Amino acid sequence: MSLRSPGARTVALWFGLGLISGSDPAFAADPCRGILPGSDRESQPSRDVTTHDLVRLRDIGPSVGTGLPASPFALSPDKRQIAFVLSRADPKANDYCQALVVMDLTPDASPRLLDMGGNLIANKSWWRGTRFNSGSAIINTPQWSPDGKQIAYLRLENDLVQARLVRPDGPSVRTVTASRTDVRKLGFSDQGRLIFANEPGIEAAEAARRDEALRGYLYDEAFVPNASSRPSIAGPVPEAVHSLGLETNKERPATAEEAAILNRTRDITWSQDALLVAQSKSGWKAWTARLDPGAYAGQADLFVQAPHESAVRCLEAACMTGPRGIEGLWWSEAENSLIFLRRGGWADSQMLLYRWRPGRAAQQILATNDLLVGCQFVREHLLCAREASARPRRIVLIDARTGSQTELFDPNPEYRGLRLGRTERLHWKTPDGVECFGDLVLPPDYDGARPLPTITVQYLTRGFLRGGVGDEYPIFPLAAQGFAVFSFQRPPDFYETIKDGSLTSFTDAQRADTQNWNDRTRVNSALMGGLDLLVARGIADPARLGITGLSDGATTTQFALVNGPHRFAAAAVSTGFMEPGSTQIYGGIAWGEQLATFGYPSLDQDQTAFWKPISVALNAQSIETPILMQVADEEYLTALESFAHLRAWDRAVEMYVFPAEHHIKQKPSHRLAIYERVIDWFGFWLLGKTDTTTAKAPQYVRWNKLKVGQPDPRETRMDIAPTQASTSTSDKSR
Repeated sequence: MSLRSPGARTVALWFGLGLISGSDPAFAADPCRGILPGSDRESQPSRDVTTHDLVRLRDIGPSVGTGLPASPFALSPDKRQIAFVLSRADPKANDYCQALVVMDLTPDASPRLLDMGGNLIANKSWWRGTRFNSGSAIINTPQWSPDGKQIAYLRLENDLVQARLVRPDGPSVRTVTASRTDVRKLGFSDQGRLIFANEPGIEAAEAARRDEALRGYLYDEAFVPNASSRPSIAGPVPEAVHSLGLETNKERPATAEEAAILNRTRDITWSQDALLVAQSKSGWKAWTARLDPGAYAGQADLFVQAPHESAVRCLEAACMTGPRGIEGLWWSEAENSLIFLRRGGWADSQMLLYRWRPGRAAQQILATNDLLVGCQFVREHLLCAREASARPRRIVLIDARTGSQTELFDPNPEYRGLRLGRTERLHWKTPDGVECFGDLVLPPDYDGARPLPTITVQYLTRGFLRGGVGDEYPIFPLAAQGFAVFSFQRPPDFYETIKDGSLTSFTDAQRADTQNWNDRTRVNSALMGGLDLLVARGIADPARLGITGLSDGATTTQFALVNGPHRFAAAAVSTGFMEPGSTQIYGGIAWGEQLATFGYPSLDQDQTAFWKPISVALNAQSIETPILMQVADEEYLTALESFAHLRAWDRAVEMYVFPAEHHIKQKPSHRLAIYERVIDWFGFWLLGKTDTTTAKAPQYVRWNKLKVGQPDPRETRMDIAPTQASTSTSDKSR
C-alpha cells in the first residue's frame, strides 16, 4: 500500500535500510567481522550470486535506486581525504555493523577503520502531523572540523542518537553529547565548535502521552491504527540548536549564524527560491530555480551571474531539464566554467555531465546509464559514489574535463568473481507516446533457445539491481534460479503532463493523478508495454509471468491484477493493497481526510464505483493469481481487507507478518527470509519446484493445498497486443 496515495511515492524512497532494536554485546564482534573487504579472508570462487551475498553487501550510504538528498561521504578541509560510514548486515547475528572509515584520495590508498559499533539510525520524520518511522535509515554523513583534526558523526547508543568524535590520526574516540532526545544534525563552526540539533520538546510530549494513558486516549488524528494502538506525539516538534566547546565540554544555545550552518543557508543570499547554488572564488554565481515558483513541480531553470552584472538564464538545450532539474552544480576555476550534472536521454534514464562557460556552447563530458550519487567537486574532478546495473556502489573520481574515471574504493570486490548474468537496458513507448525504460536480467547460462518465466520487480531501476524498492526481491539470485527478471522503472506521475500552470499544490497534483485513476492507468500501460516487448522477443513466457511490489509497487501490482486477472501466474507484495476500509479506517483519521482532498469518496459516499477499477477486495472473485504477502506488523492491518476477501473466494493467498518492522523492513534475518521465500514462491508457481526433504517442507504442503482447485497458469495463453517499442542493444553487460 502506498503511504500517500496510489499515485505518489513516499519520501522514504530516499533512504535504505533502517534501525534494528537493541545491541547484544555477545554479538558485538560478529557483525563487524569482515567489515573492510579482504579482512575476513573468505575465498570467492566463481559462482552464482546467492541471497547471502546480497544481504551481506557493504553499503556506503543508503542504496535505493535513485539520488540522495545529501552526500554519504565528506571531504576533508584540505580535500585530500574522505570520511564515510560503511555498513554491513549480518543475518546470523541479526545485527548490523557500522564503521567510520577514512581514506586518502589516491588510487592506491587503503581505507582506515577509525571506529565501529552501533546500529543503523532510523529516519524519524513528521508525516501528517505525527511522528513517523518508515524503517529507512538516515544518511549519516561525517563532519570534519575546520582544521581537519577531528571528525564527528552520529551513533546510536542506548537507544538514543548521540554525537561521536574521532581523531583521524590517533586512537582518540569519545561520545561528546548526552542529549535526552536524538541528535538530528551535526556541523562545525569556523571556530571549531560542534554545532548540533535535537528536539527537546519530544521528551515532554512523550511524558504527556504517558500521563494521558492513565485516563484513556482520545481517538483523534494522532492515531494511525495500522502502525500502533497508541497515538503518536503531535508535531513537528521544533528543533533546538546547541553549540559545544570541545576543549571545555561546555554547551550553550547556538547563535543564529551557528544554527545556519546546519541548515546550509549561510551562503544562499542571492536567490531565496534557489534549489541548488554554487559560487566560484572569483564571484561567479549559479543557481537553479523554477521559472514559475507558483506552479507545482514546474520546470527548473539554470541561472548564472557574473560579478557586478545581472543574472542570465541559460537557454541552451542542455539546461532545459524538466521538473527534476539539475542534480549538481560546481564552479571550475578554469575559465570560470560551470560543471553541472543532470538526468537526460531516453525517459531521463541517463546521467549527463556538462561543462559550460557562459557565452559558449555547453560541452557534454559524460553520458552514462550508471547512477551517480553524492558527487562533490575536487581539483577538476567529481568525487562520486557510482553504481551500475551489475556492480554495487563504489567511490570514483571522474575527470570533469574528459569524463575518464579512476576507481578509489570498491567495498564489495567479491562481486567481481560472481556470475550475475547478462543485463540489458530496455527502451519502449506506451501507445500514447510516453518514453519508458527498464532493465532485463537473464540467467547466467541462458542461451536464448526458449522463453523464460519472467518476474517484474519495481519500481526504480537506476544503479545496482539489488531487490527493487524496499529491497525484498533479490534480482540476481532470482536470475540464478532460472528466471528472467524485468526491473521496471515507473514513469513520472500523470500530473507532470499538465503544464498549463493550473497545479499549484501537492493536493492539486494528487487530484489530477486520482481522477479516473489517471496515474495508475499510465503506469499500467507502461508496465504492460515492457512485458509485451519481452514476450514479442521470445524472452518472456506469457503463461509464466510474475509481479512484485512494495508501496507504490504494490498498488501497481493490484491495478495490474484487477485489470488483467489472467495475465500473471504469481504475485508477491510487501505491503497491503489500497482498499476502501484499509485506507480510511486502519489508516487513521488524518489519512482518510487527506485522501478525501485528493478525490477519494468518504465513507458516507458510495465506494463501489470509485474503487471497482483497483480494489482487490471488490474483484476477488475474478482474480486467479496466487498472491504472497510479506508485511510488517506495523502495516498488516491494512492488508487484511484484501486478504480476507481473497480467502472468502478460496483464492490462493498466504500472508507473513514480520514483528517490530516498519514500511521498509530492516532486520537482516527478516530480509534473508523474505528473499528466500520469494524465490521459493515463484519457483513453486512458475517452475513447479518443491522441497519435501528440508525444513521448508511444511510450506510446500500448504502451497499444494492452495493449488487445489486453482487454474494452472501454464495452461493459459494470451493474445499480446502490439506496443510501440524499441530496445537499446548497446548497453549490455555480463
